[in-house]
Amino acid sequence: MPWVPPHRCDPAYSPHSAAPVSARERPCFVGWGCTALRARALEALAECEREREREERALEVERQRRLGPVYARRSKAIEGIAGFWGIVLTQHGEFANYVRAADWRYVEAIRRVEVEWAGAGAWDFAITVEFGEVEGRLRAQSVRKQFTVGEDGEVRSAAVEMEWPKRYDGTFFAWFRWTGERPGEEFANGDELARLFSEELFPYCVRYYAEAQRDVEEEEEEEEEEEDMY
Repeated sequence: MPWVPPHRCDPAYSPHSAAPVSARERPCFVGWGCTALRARALEALAECEREREREERALEVERQRRLGPVYARRSKAIEGIAGFWGIVLTQHGEFANYVRAADWRYVEAIRRVEVEWAGAGAWDFAITVEFGEVEGRLRAQSVRKQFTVGEDGEVRSAAVEMEWPKRYDGTFFAWFRWTGERPGEEFANGDELARLFSEELFPYCVRYYAEAQRDVEEEEEEEEEEEDMY
């Protein structure tokens, strides 16, 4: 059968040669016999993604292992700074989204916040919050809440016992009973608050404290300047 020049819309068409382009030289497009090649490429891509996730997890475990002693020394130093955690929490704009105005007196009573990671390749973590006494309203107590993180990234927890004024059942304190199993029936966005503690408030608390102190100093300077004007 005589050779017929390919139409210019045909993938075999080459403007530089009168001969047909060989199969090896043809670009590979889905639907033109390259489905198997694409499938292998996608599987290789998926394996690279799985490997990336494994490496990230290993790096995070190593990071937490190395930071553990640093956090321990930092917590010791924080004990000497009165009201440290109250300042950090009250000055953090995002944390304020989870707290009502009536809660702040109890937030300011928080003496210590600790986050511990499970390690060994797991993303699970625990948050410990220690409250000082609010006379006639809240006894001094320490509460430890455990969180598990599934393969899908979903955070779950178990309710923990804590004593607080019953009229505050729907406030920040309700977070300690959050489980993630009853959407719409318990503290809203409890998983996001847990991650806020573990990913921002605890690791970078010194930064937030320093920013709060700078804000106070700037306000005092402005007040002094206003007084000097009169």
